[in-house]
Amino acid sequence: LLTLHRLYFGRTPANEKIPLTSAIVSELQVAAQRHGLLAGAVDGVLSERTRAALREFIGNENLEERVDLERGTIDPPALSHIREYFR
Repeated sequence: LLTLHRLYFGRTPANEKIPLTSAIVSELQVAAQRHGLLAGAVDGVLSERTRAALREFIGNENLEERVDLERGTIDPPALSHIREYFR
């Protein structure tokens, strides 16, 4: 429960946020595909197609405060959560 509390209510300093590199975008695309939110190839590109799917995926997981698609960053706890539960 404490891990979930930190995930949903914790704060990460801006300097600790992780840039959405091509490799991380690919991981997020795979997670969105597994939930039927993204069709097509996993290409690691943060295109509008990918952004739309990720907005829905992030909203479903209540990670809106942890992933900033406009700035191209993700918090370490959110990335860990996605890697653990959506690979």
